Formats: sequence, C-alpha cells, structure tokens
Amino acid sequence: MKIATLLLITCLFPAALRAEVEVNRAMLGMFQPIPEVAENPANPVTDAKVDLGRMLYYDTRLSKNRSVSCNTCHDLASFGDD
Repeated sequence: MKIATLLLITCLFPAALRAEVEVNRAMLGMFQPIPEVAENPANPVTDAKVDLGRMLYYDTRLSKNRSVSCNTCHDLASFGDD
C-alpha cells in the first residue's frame, strides 16, 4: 500500500483502524495459498508453454504501436502490480 494512501486512510478513518475485528474461524478454511501450478489434465503445463507465456509477456509486438508489453504496466520487478 502506498504511503499516501495509508496516511489518507489514517486521517480520514482513525476509528476504523482501532476497531475490533472479529474473525469467523469457520470461514478461514476458504482461504488457501495459491498453488504454484494450476494443474489441468486436459491442458498440461509444459516447459514450451511456460517459455511461450514468458516470451509473450515481454513482447511489444502485440501492442498497436509495438511499444508496450504486459510487463510495461505489470512490471514483475514490482510484483506485477501497477
């Protein structure tokens, strides 16, 4: 979270930051870590598909003016968050 956003929330909603939060333990089971690989027997993951995806992610030829790739806005150096 960006510092400016955090400061804004702190100033505008100080009571919300101090509020007690009740966690529904029964609902926690819905949240699990994301798997490393999403297996699909009908479409198995292969090294060739992973390499193709990586190539396309950085390829600027897919944009109209050939200057923008997925990584332009979703830079993996900052965890893909723009």
